[in-house]
Amino acid sequence: MVKTLLSGDGSWRTRKTILGWVLDSIKHTIELSPRRMRRLEEILAGLPRSKTRIATKRWQQLLGELRSMVLAVPGLRCLFSLLQETLRHEERQRIRLTLHLHDFLEDIRWVVRDLQHRPTRLRELVDTPVAAIGASDAAAPGMGGVIFVPDRRTGQVHPPLWRAPFPTHVQRDIVSSANPAGSITNSDLELAGTIAQHDVLVHHVDCRERTIHTLTDNTPALAWPSKGSTTTTGVPAYLLRLQAIHQRHYRYLPRLAHLKGDYNGMADDCSRLWRLSDQALLTHFRLHYPQSAPWQLCRLRPAMSSALISALHKKRPAPAQLLSTVIGAISPGTFGHASASPFPRIRPSEISRTQSTYSKSLPPGSETAALHPVAGPSDMGLSW
Repeated sequence: MVKTLLSGDGSWRTRKTILGWVLDSIKHTIELSPRRMRRLEEILAGLPRSKTRIATKRWQQLLGELRSMVLAVPGLRCLFSLLQETLRHEERQRIRLTLHLHDFLEDIRWVVRDLQHRPTRLRELVDTPVAAIGASDAAAPGMGGVIFVPDRRTGQVHPPLWRAPFPTHVQRDIVSSANPAGSITNSDLELAGTIAQHDVLVHHVDCRERTIHTLTDNTPALAWPSKGSTTTTGVPAYLLRLQAIHQRHYRYLPRLAHLKGDYNGMADDCSRLWRLSDQALLTHFRLHYPQSAPWQLCRLRPAMSSALISALHKKRPAPAQLLSTVIGAISPGTFGHASASPFPRIRPSEISRTQSTYSKSLPPGSETAALHPVAGPSDMGLSW
């Protein structure tokens, strides 16, 4: 204890190195110490693309060191899927470093370079006042969702919605009873929908250092990001890779929770009602899910749509191709060009729901109004 105090751990400073982390109480940042940053650079420098094999024990050591540095880099843990998958073959004395695995190492290098320019803000690590609450869904025709954004100046809640179709070649590759050999599952589509929702949100509201809540009725799409990685080389690994880079660049803290499928009608309508034009969809929402502010339609950026489709085919676009330099450029209330006129809010029947901010499943047997029991953020079991 005396030795620890004499080394300076007990002294009062606004910037201090604790257990290998540099904390700055003035800037509110956390970063790797210079020694750990040098070690991280050494690890990555020792894994050039020309390297095709590595000893299994050495690989385990390197992964352990990389994982110990995740705290200072939100989203980094979502880049470990392919790196961990190699350990499924631990009986081998050496691990083969494939081109796909080197691609993921290249993403880690991108994160490290970004970390050198911008230390992580503490609000990227801990919950802050909620910037938005929403729900997403995806099906074979496309994906979509709804978002509720509070305007703290006026007290009004703005309700944008969005949708994006899946191209024919994606739909043809979805696993089904008629297509058991497909490579894309419905859960893959649902995970893509949550990432698309995050992208729509950060380009319409400044979510930097803010917490955003996204609800989904798909268990794997909830579990994969919560865990941070999968021991597979499949589609989820590539989608989690997009989420990792996206979160780091746009500096938000995502929180995913479960919403029972029977109560996810708004997001379901966005992903499935393709027979309706954009204006007809807005009219549909005005009639069935009335809000105090008008529903407005957002667009998913073509760059992110392309990146998600590439990930569904297990391809990796470079980070520069999917990230925009514009962050939160549009203020709440200007979410799109098409809008439906305001309509008096009609509250649905009361629904019993859990109060936990992590479990949003709604119990069955509740009496609901018509076929749309969830029509606003309060019905999702969350509060501002």
